[in-house]
Amino acid sequence: MNANVFLDTEFGGFLPDELQLVSIGFVSESDRILYLELDEVDPRSCSQFCRDVVLPLLDAGQKTSRDDAATRARDYLGSFGGAVTLWTDHPGYDVFLLRELLANVGGTLPEIRICVPEFARFIPRMTYLNHVEALFETKQLRRHHALDDARAMRAGWIAVRNTAPSEIRLMSEDADPFDRFTARPPLPPPREEDV
Repeated sequence: MNANVFLDTEFGGFLPDELQLVSIGFVSESDRILYLELDEVDPRSCSQFCRDVVLPLLDAGQKTSRDDAATRARDYLGSFGGAVTLWTDHPGYDVFLLRELLANVGGTLPEIRICVPEFARFIPRMTYLNHVEALFETKQLRRHHALDDARAMRAGWIAVRNTAPSEIRLMSEDADPFDRFTARPPLPPPREEDV
């Protein structure tokens, strides 16, 4: 049996010295969640955007070490008893940071495949976007909070699954294997002082 899990990460910034995992959120199709905030984040090494937008959204009292986060993420992904399809809207960052987190954890991971909810047809794409945006606009979820972003992605995905299940099936069939996923974070635009 394949489990659909929605993944989002928040991180310190786009520059190589800022690309540190701040928080990670997973929510399954059946609404099983895992949300982790790392306790080793130094706000001084984060971008201004991260300091102004991401860090204020963190939930006090839920911080964990990187090693504990890696173990808990591995155990969560393994708890589905089979293959996992990870849905993420920014695989270059989310998958890169997840792979980096899991790099030294040990143990066994399930088969993981990566999917991006990018719908080729207009109606499914608008269904997805309308459901996601409605959750943020009505303040039911907080944009740039890893768990809330994963929940929004799940809500949009479920809306498409319920109206156009063939779109979900086709995307799942084209999923990239996690162990061969080669996307890397894109290079940031040059800063004014570098031009």
